[in-house]
Amino acid sequence: MAATIKDIVAMTGLSLGTVSKYLNGYPVKEKNKALIEETIERLDFNVNLFARGLRTKESKSIGFIVPSLELTFSTKIVAVIERELAEHGYTVIICVVTGDSKADQAKLQNLAYQRVDGLLVIPPPNNLLLQQWLERMVKSIPIIVLDRLFKNSTLKHFVLVDNATAAFKATELLIEAGHHDIGIILGDTGGFTTDERLKGYLQALSHYNIPIKEEYQVYGKYRKAEGYKACEQLLSLTNRPTAIFVTNYDMTLGILECLNEHDVKVFDDISLIGFDLDEISKVINPNLTIVTQPVNEVGYYTAQAILKSLKDDAVEQEIKVFECSIQEGASIKEI
Repeated sequence: MAATIKDIVAMTGLSLGTVSKYLNGYPVKEKNKALIEETIERLDFNVNLFARGLRTKESKSIGFIVPSLELTFSTKIVAVIERELAEHGYTVIICVVTGDSKADQAKLQNLAYQRVDGLLVIPPPNNLLLQQWLERMVKSIPIIVLDRLFKNSTLKHFVLVDNATAAFKATELLIEAGHHDIGIILGDTGGFTTDERLKGYLQALSHYNIPIKEEYQVYGKYRKAEGYKACEQLLSLTNRPTAIFVTNYDMTLGILECLNEHDVKVFDDISLIGFDLDEISKVINPNLTIVTQPVNEVGYYTAQAILKSLKDDAVEQEIKVFECSIQEGASIKEI
């Protein structure tokens, strides 16, 4: 079997992101560059890909556009999908598109030169350039969009989780425990996922006739440092919330750090619900109540769906929606 990017990662011990950066023409540390080039030569990586492309008229590669390799959700999804596609002989080429128009345009052009057989996309919010580029690309290769829904689009295949329902249920848990002053820490302003989680939160408050307070709605851009700042903002309020619902993993880490540094104890002083992955619940005392996304299921489905699309050009439009679950811990105090 021909060598894959997974083989290079395994042999070098470097991260998938570092190897992908090099293969996509971006600079990496000199020592990493030398190690990757030596491994490519030993594995005959380039020769295998080139020869296979001549024989099959396929690149045997899938492009994966992500908003960041620093976000836990993105890296987890990439890992699951890369593993599944590698088993079918496909290489994943990662392209990070952040919203910087000039840089993004160059990256997307470079990705097009790679002649990938299909595209998987986790779009950053409010990126019209990327959406327009995808509308052109979908005429020639299959594309699956994850974690976002484009309206009025020629793109056919979307993979989502039901963020609104997940946020409703999480907020409802806090309300049932007697909390009415509930803060929420959201991601990027205007992002599809952010808007859906905010919608579920607001629907729960309205359903239980609890007044909506805008000062309790803070944005943390899905990053740890921003989550820390958002938590500080809530703690500084005169009538600070008795509970916080944070809507992603990286921000949950930032909030825990903020609470610790301000000597605010989870459960005793403030109730908390986290989001994304349940690993954190196992190392925090008290263990957190967590909204968990079915990352493995989403990744497996997406890998199988793109493989099917490569064989069948007549795939009908599909919006696949997965349900989140809530792992209840001991971080919610009844009041």
